[in-house]
Amino acid sequence: MTLRIVTDSSCDLPADLVRSLDITVVPCIVHFGDELLREGVDIQPSAFYQRLASGGVHPTTSQPSVGDFLEVYRELGRSGDEVLSIHISSKLSGTYRSAIQASQELSAGPRIEVIDSLQVSLGLGVAVKAVAELVRAGGSLDQALTFLERELPRIVCYVSVDTLQYLVRGGRASRIQGFLGSLLDIKPIMVVREGETHPVERVRSRKRLLERFSQIVRASANVRSLGFIHSVCLDDAQALAGRSSEAFPDAEVLVSEFSSVMGVHLGPRALGIVVWSTPERPS
Repeated sequence: MTLRIVTDSSCDLPADLVRSLDITVVPCIVHFGDELLREGVDIQPSAFYQRLASGGVHPTTSQPSVGDFLEVYRELGRSGDEVLSIHISSKLSGTYRSAIQASQELSAGPRIEVIDSLQVSLGLGVAVKAVAELVRAGGSLDQALTFLERELPRIVCYVSVDTLQYLVRGGRASRIQGFLGSLLDIKPIMVVREGETHPVERVRSRKRLLERFSQIVRASANVRSLGFIHSVCLDDAQALAGRSSEAFPDAEVLVSEFSSVMGVHLGPRALGIVVWSTPERPS
């Protein structure tokens, strides 16, 4: 019997890591009008952002269906494998609910545990990667659950957008419109806290945003892992990663791209940072 790790495409893990760690990714859905596209299967981020920039119908998103999860869980369960399924915050997506319903329909089969990460993007991704590595090293399902319970709250994700227009179109800007008021060239910084995004700061200009993100990272302590996520601005993400690696040379660093389902709401030139800190070791 093997423990299999399942997540959804909002995790924003690079495809080579997903393959090397044998992680099963259930695609979220992007809709361009009546056209339905599975993230990472029918459309890749590069093609999505080109299409987004071209204008026309603004895309929407939807979670994987219960049937999508049933298909995955049944396939993995045919070999008697246990499943640990870890997903985007239930406060931001219906993905967790779809996965829970599917697991309940298969309650008579091999054990399936579904976890609401209360994380988003690479905040979810770094946890999924770590659990997959734990399992590869021989960790059990119960050990993986204990690990997630302890570590997920220690992962902090910050996100900023270059323009509010995509959040407004997607109906996600209500909290930060008032926060920004009518100021121009303001870059909001949001943090994912208890599974929801909250505005925490606003800075003037792109240059100041990059400086502020660097400051946030450098002010962290006992950093285990760092993530840098972008949408069509790889140079900015790599620059942030380089500066941060100097401050924390022992930390694992991941650079990735926001998936299409994230890009619908964030738009191009969005940036995110993920900081995973461990408790300070006693001296």
